[in-house]
Amino acid sequence: MLGFIFVKIARPKYRSNTILFSNRAVINQENGQLVLQVRVGDLRKSHLVDSCISGMLIRRHSTEEGAYYPLYQFNCEFSANGMGDRVFLLWPIVLTHIIDKESPLYDIRPSELSTEKFEIVLFLSGTVESTGETCQARTSYLPKEILWGHRFERIEEYDIGHSRWHVDFAGFDDVVYCQNIRHSAKELDRFREGRMEKITNFGYGVSVEVEEGGKKSKGLGGPFGLMRAAASSQQLSSLRYDLSPTPVSAPYDNAEESVEGASGWSKKKEEAEKVTESRA
Repeated sequence: MLGFIFVKIARPKYRSNTILFSNRAVINQENGQLVLQVRVGDLRKSHLVDSCISGMLIRRHSTEEGAYYPLYQFNCEFSANGMGDRVFLLWPIVLTHIIDKESPLYDIRPSELSTEKFEIVLFLSGTVESTGETCQARTSYLPKEILWGHRFERIEEYDIGHSRWHVDFAGFDDVVYCQNIRHSAKELDRFREGRMEKITNFGYGVSVEVEEGGKKSKGLGGPFGLMRAAASSQQLSSLRYDLSPTPVSAPYDNAEESVEGASGWSKKKEEAEKVTESRA
């Protein structure tokens, strides 16, 4: 009878209530790649056994043949630090989804979040240590709940007096602004692969140099060149490319010509002074 009461009280659905997910997801750049991050933690001292994380993105999808799926499920893989999809919640950890070519978020820009319609769903599954029953905790995020250019504030501090780590759950949902990212992962990869525009100011006009696939082409001045240069400058400034103007060249092509020109001018000046003295 006591065993029946214990199993009834310790049902897996109550155990899942002690699993916390952050109320917002964040997107930032780590190791040169855009990543989507979510924080998860466990309030219990007894941890889940053999836990794993999985996710999916739900949005509309159309095929080339014209078939339409209003609630299509895309795979959205998350990893816990360097452990892959395996999760061991000794302390709150940050789950990371790399936004690469296989990600459903690959072509989404931060300015488009307000118009996008999708939902990211996460599943954390594990085994209850005391009963051996399977438990699953779920959460989801809408586009308005994703913060672009933010990361989670650190809540782990080492207590030197007691020689142990201290975790402050009061700051579990705290985020901090870290980066000004205006492009999608697809656009950043395109620039990174070598499609780059350099703007150089020569003083009397604007020269636009385009480098793509190892080939370079230049265009000078004119209204269309200026418009193109302005657009390129606006795009590249957010990517932190070097847009510093090239200094204007000296009147002489090299140092030798400069010396010769200066010495010739001094000789002419001396001759003019001699002529003036002789006439006097």
